Amino acid sequence: MICRICLLESNNFRLSRSVTRAVQQLNDSLICGNIGNAMRWCEVVRNVASQVEQENKFNGRGPLLLAGLEFHGFISGCSPATTLISLKDNGLGIIPLWEHDLSAAFESADLSLLIQKDTVKQLGIPVTLSLVAAVMSSALIERRALLSVRTFLAESFAAASIKQFPDLRPGVTRFGHNQLIQGSPLSPILFNIYLAVTSLGDGLRKDSQLNQKFWVYGDNVYTTSYYPPSWPNCRWKPAVMLGHEGTTLGLAYKLASNGRLVVTHPNISYATGVQRKLDEHWRLHQK
Repeated sequence: MICRICLLESNNFRLSRSVTRAVQQLNDSLICGNIGNAMRWCEVVRNVASQVEQENKFNGRGPLLLAGLEFHGFISGCSPATTLISLKDNGLGIIPLWEHDLSAAFESADLSLLIQKDTVKQLGIPVTLSLVAAVMSSALIERRALLSVRTFLAESFAAASIKQFPDLRPGVTRFGHNQLIQGSPLSPILFNIYLAVTSLGDGLRKDSQLNQKFWVYGDNVYTTSYYPPSWPNCRWKPAVMLGHEGTTLGLAYKLASNGRLVVTHPNISYATGVQRKLDEHWRLHQK
């Protein structure tokens, strides 16, 4: 829901009074803890958002563009494939691009930044941020997570938790209102918006000339600069250069002489799905 409204606002579609009214009713229900009303107004918001999409012939797909950042992670219509396509269209394999990986990304996020007045004005997504504020203050949001020893010891979980929640341990963890909740479906979109907000605190960036391009997938940020972004509260791992071949998003890639980007991964179905989208884009631009 948050992502859907955010996509509409970030694309500068005018939200009708029926949308803003429905979101306000949803916000009130969330804040009051009325789950029945909240569910009913969620459905109303979905319906009126669909009307706006149809009126503007918008497919509801990303990427999400906020504060000069192009988000591909956890956005409808986006994936590692769209990230690679966008990087390739912007010089991957021809000019040096750099991958900057955030350390303890989810754990260090301070969501209180999302509800400050300056944030609402600068990002230009007031309806989205009003919904974010209601979600953050609502007692209906489950803020506890149970992590079993079996899950904690699983190799697949360890790889993700080391990057996002390095201090997480088995047992029940309680998260505050200004923290991202491990395992919550709300956390990825809130993290995207948080990154957009914190990027505005970079003293080297000017609101009137956001010349530096950033592509974002989860906690991976790509730029044309070796130096990591000077975003407050962000800790970065050493930069990795992406040339005509390399590894990113768990995929090994190589740019062929004919301009086709080829990827491999131990999970064949994952690699096949990404390759299919890359080839569709490549063939389209061969015509």
